[in-house]
Amino acid sequence: MLKIKDNVDLKELEKFGFVPKYDENTGEVKEYYKYVYGEDKLNERKFRFEIFPYGRFIKHYAWLNCATWHDIANDEVQDTLYDLIKADLVEKGRRLRI
Repeated sequence: MLKIKDNVDLKELEKFGFVPKYDENTGEVKEYYKYVYGEDKLNERKFRFEIFPYGRFIKHYAWLNCATWHDIANDEVQDTLYDLIKADLVEKGRRLRI
């Protein structure tokens, strides 16, 4: 599983198209997210990256409506991951399971 390195300021993710989502009660950043759409935005083919400040793991979700994984795993998804790795923001992480 990929995660953002601990020594990286999460504001740097904004350079790669990630948007902060704020907690309504505290005003603190709750997560950074980025949507990557498939070829046709009308068909709800989208891929969401999520990065939470407390764990820094890169989570991803795909919404598929009449689409296969190959339709959604387009160049932009791969480019986003590649750019984060190339900028030395990402490391291999292990999630502890309890």
